[in-house]
Amino acid sequence: MNQVEVLDNGVVLNGNLLTFPLSYEDIRALFGEARINVQSDNHCEYFYDELGISFEGATAYLRNLKKQKAYIDDAHNITSMTLYVTGENVFAESKTEKRYIGGLKVLNQNMSRDRLYPYILGYGYNSEIKDEQGNMVRQIHMDIVLKVEDERKRKDIPVYDGDQILLDVYIGFRPERPKSDENYNITVPDETCLIFDTFNFKLAVIQELMYNQEVLKPYFDIYDYMIFKKAHWNLETDKNVRAAVSFFKELPIPASLAGLVKEINMDGSDEIYMGSADWMPRNLDRRVEIVFPVEDERIKEEIMHVLDLEFRDNVKAHILQPSGLYEKQDKRGKTLINSQMEFCMEATEKASLHKHEEKKSRVFIPAEPAEDIKE
Repeated sequence: MNQVEVLDNGVVLNGNLLTFPLSYEDIRALFGEARINVQSDNHCEYFYDELGISFEGATAYLRNLKKQKAYIDDAHNITSMTLYVTGENVFAESKTEKRYIGGLKVLNQNMSRDRLYPYILGYGYNSEIKDEQGNMVRQIHMDIVLKVEDERKRKDIPVYDGDQILLDVYIGFRPERPKSDENYNITVPDETCLIFDTFNFKLAVIQELMYNQEVLKPYFDIYDYMIFKKAHWNLETDKNVRAAVSFFKELPIPASLAGLVKEINMDGSDEIYMGSADWMPRNLDRRVEIVFPVEDERIKEEIMHVLDLEFRDNVKAHILQPSGLYEKQDKRGKTLINSQMEFCMEATEKASLHKHEEKKSRVFIPAEPAEDIKE
């Protein structure tokens, strides 16, 4: 008989500890290959038919994990599991081929009916972490839902038969953001501080010293900062952006840290985001522009090729000066590169190659003679 025990941040499944968030590799290392159902929105279900258990993950869950400081990496996006006890479809369109047969404990105890509360799908379960005096400290970081379809039978339906669970169970990871002890009040050090002509260059230095090397304090986190300021954060507005910009502008950087900066990489690595190209004051100063990540490697390569060619253009391209005026490039002694003409030639070559491949792939298939019709 199977056994699942729900802990504060994970579960023990048949003696194997699984700490959320999980990756498929974590699960596969213990239980082998799963039957995988991939949805179109990067949502995956991992079915272990012999156990009667499935796990669920999605890249959409990563944002909340980052917000709650529970993020590990993009692969660790599995945040829930389901026990298919009745053999019905529960919480999802698919189900395991076999039923889950076994027990379910929460913090080493069977669930108590007096801690069950009505939930949209049946019952939710309250489980508490207590201190040495028996006082409640907080709820555990796992949601537990027991599915009961018939609301009229919820009060009377049994949950266990001995130690065997009788209802379908959803178990989900619900991390709570740990409290920060950072002090975001800016103090000016006694030593000399760096002076920057451009804010963007200062941000690049802060990225290296604060986030890469973690030597510049305080370590800025927008959620912790807004809590420290007792403000309501809302990432859908530019309020938090203004607060962050103001903080970084005022933040002093001791000159003694300058020697730690050996290299500054401002090219964004291999992360590419796309959005509106309309860089007008109304868009940059009074609106929140939406950008999206480019994840397809083939498309990434195409974008980088386009940008590289445009930056090497010395025929049509002009250079923006600090005064706000544009000046033509000095082309003396240089190979002339006109990006527009280059793109036209590339498009022509691709179209010609495509037509050639179409002609090569055409094969003549003779028509079959019609069969004689017998009268």
